[in-house]
Amino acid sequence: MRIKLPLVLVASVSHFLILTSVGCKQSIPGGSAVAPVGTLAAAATPWSVPSSLPLPMATLGAVASAMPLPNPAVQQGLPSKEYFPTKTQQGFCEGAGDGVGAFGAGRGGGRLHGACDIYNPEGTPIYAVADGTVLDDGYPFYCSTDALEVDHGTYLVRYGEIRPGSAAFKKGQKVKAGQLLAKTGLLDCYHQPMLHFEMYSGKASGSLGGNGGPYQRRSDLVNPTNWLKQRLSKKPP
Repeated sequence: MRIKLPLVLVASVSHFLILTSVGCKQSIPGGSAVAPVGTLAAAATPWSVPSSLPLPMATLGAVASAMPLPNPAVQQGLPSKEYFPTKTQQGFCEGAGDGVGAFGAGRGGGRLHGACDIYNPEGTPIYAVADGTVLDDGYPFYCSTDALEVDHGTYLVRYGEIRPGSAAFKKGQKVKAGQLLAKTGLLDCYHQPMLHFEMYSGKASGSLGGNGGPYQRRSDLVNPTNWLKQRLSKKPP
């Protein structure tokens, strides 16, 4: 015996399948991504279920709203637990030549800037961009600020120009992505607070500074600008 489904049920099922298989796009720095979970969830259940419909139809609506949705980070090919180092930024380098805080910007004596500066008020929290191991206890860095180095596995980050004494971890301790690391420091020589974000590939070893070249940094120094831009919308939880 053949059972004919009501037309409204078939249409609703088709609508549901289409909405849950097509990613809604939104514009973000560095590319596009599937819309946030809340946005897609709302789009996946655009109909209201009349109370007169039989139980199977109501059940279908519940399944639609509870169905797991794509992780935006995975859709972009980014690790799900990597974050931008601060929840806010009043200024952010976009590439060499855009300002004194950009990677590759000129410094006195022919030296080039080996980091990306992220501007925020003094005391703004700084978070670990990924899981890692702290490599030191924090040490004096530049213009009355400190620095803290963290090995994040596939790369190493020096979180520079942090507030002296604000490092929340000691040498050898493990840190999780999104955990508070330190606070933004104030450079007393410029009266400017910022996070100086240096990144290294980890292909070299030894001290991070004083190794010659225009950057006067270790040979595995990399430009972190694109890496940061791709994670600009991924704020720490």
